[in-house]
Amino acid sequence: MKAIKLTTLLLFTFFSVNLCQAQKAKTTTPKIESKYIGNWSNDNQDLFYIKMGHIEITNNTITYYSGEFAEYLNYKIDQNKILLFYNGIEGAQRWNSNPKEDAKPKCKTQIGYITKEGDSIVLNIENDVCGQLPNGKHVLGKQPEE
Repeated sequence: MKAIKLTTLLLFTFFSVNLCQAQKAKTTTPKIESKYIGNWSNDNQDLFYIKMGHIEITNNTITYYSGEFAEYLNYKIDQNKILLFYNGIEGAQRWNSNPKEDAKPKCKTQIGYITKEGDSIVLNIENDVCGQLPNGKHVLGKQPEE
């Protein structure tokens, strides 16, 4: 009788673990719509401190680049918005920082969102306490592809 109970328990555990793994495998990050894909910047330098600073959006990533650093952003799609979350930073801004800082709860909250308006995207930053993006509404134009 104990052997049957043990076998049943082992089978139940095996199938439960495999079911959880199958569910995790099905979870994927939604792809960003093609209308957002590209390199975006503005000319008024309130967001981009030097000319080479820009936001690059690909199918699966959003990154702010500047001559001094790169800030990586996580995202979630919410209808007509891309919600932004700080993911990490590297370069001169990261030189003397503590790598454990990114794991703190303050770095996991939403820092803003992106919407598309006409030929531009609008970057709304609300509180990037762990990164370098300034608060406010920033209208960005698409850079021509080379």
